[in-house]
Amino acid sequence: FKMALFKIEGSCDFIDTFALKNIAEEIFGGERVTLSAIVEGNVLLLIQATELDQLNTLFESIREHYFTYFNKDIFMAVSSETLFENIPVMYREVRECLKYVFYLEEGTIVTKDDISTFKETENSGFVFDYDKIADLVKSGNIDSLETELNKFFQGINPASFDIDLAK
Repeated sequence: FKMALFKIEGSCDFIDTFALKNIAEEIFGGERVTLSAIVEGNVLLLIQATELDQLNTLFESIREHYFTYFNKDIFMAVSSETLFENIPVMYREVRECLKYVFYLEEGTIVTKDDISTFKETENSGFVFDYDKIADLVKSGNIDSLETELNKFFQGINPASFDIDLAK
C-alpha cells in the first residue's frame, strides 16, 4: 500500500475539499482506493501500491480537473510502499512531506526522497539568527542590517543551498 495526501493551495472550505476527494477517488478508481477520508482539511487516500510514473499521470489528471472547477492548485504527498499495518507510519511520512511544499513548485508530488535533500541541508551546520534581521528591519538600522544580510549570504554560499531553499 501507499498513502496519498492532497493539500489544496490557499484557503478552502469543506466543499472544495469534498470535491477534491470525489475527483481523486473517481480518477484513481475504486479498485485502487482502499480508504479515503478528509483529515484536517486535506484529502487522504490509502491506495494500492502504484509506480511513481503512474501516480504522476493520475495526479496530473486530478490537478487539471480540480483546477478547471475551482481555479486552485493542489499538492500531493506520497508515502513509501509498506504494509497495511503501517498506516500510522505512512500518515506521519506524508504529513512530513507536506511541510516542504513551500520549497517546491506548485502542483508537484512530494515524496520522502524529495524531502531528504531538505533535511540534509537543515542539518548542514548552517545556523542563522533570523530574528536579529527582523529586529534590525523594525529598528531601521540600515548599516547593521546590511552587515547581517552579508553574513547570511556568505553563510549560504559554502553550504551550497538550492536556490528555492535559500529563498
